[in-house]
Amino acid sequence: MKANTKKLTSTIDYLSDPRKAVTAAVLLVIAVAVVVLLLKQGGKLWNKVVGLWNNSSLGQKTSTKKIENQTGTPSSYLPEQYAQLASRLWDACCAGGDFWVFGTDEDEVYAVLDALQTQADYVMLCNAWVDLVASKSWWVRNLTWAGLQARSTVPGLLSAELTRSELARARSILTSNGITPDF
Repeated sequence: MKANTKKLTSTIDYLSDPRKAVTAAVLLVIAVAVVVLLLKQGGKLWNKVVGLWNNSSLGQKTSTKKIENQTGTPSSYLPEQYAQLASRLWDACCAGGDFWVFGTDEDEVYAVLDALQTQADYVMLCNAWVDLVASKSWWVRNLTWAGLQARSTVPGLLSAELTRSELARARSILTSNGITPDF
């Protein structure tokens, strides 16, 4: 206990000297500036750190054949078409990325989910969504759309954007198409 009190007293003594306090403040400002620069300039570095934190990798691609083998179902669309479906989800949930427009177009979300015909389609849409989010600017991913990390996957997006009853309807749409939802 006495050692902790001594450390605190020595820190207070150190900062009571104006020159040392200014030096400490300058070093703190420099450290904060470096972190801000890393976040601003190194959005990809930030995504890797967040991906490691969440045990996932933003923008990681899995081949169509591998997904078809894993799910045991064929995919119904070309990769570009999954990207279009992901863009429709973005427009429905994020108002086209316009920060100042709020609200979710649930009917469009249901239409996108109803377009999925197999489990492989759902997995491919999830991958296309991750790629779409990864392609957005650092500003959009981290600042303008609060909570984007929670929305970085399709299940996270749907859970964040839809109410319980809307989620139940989304699940029933997928289930009626033979897809097992993971939200």
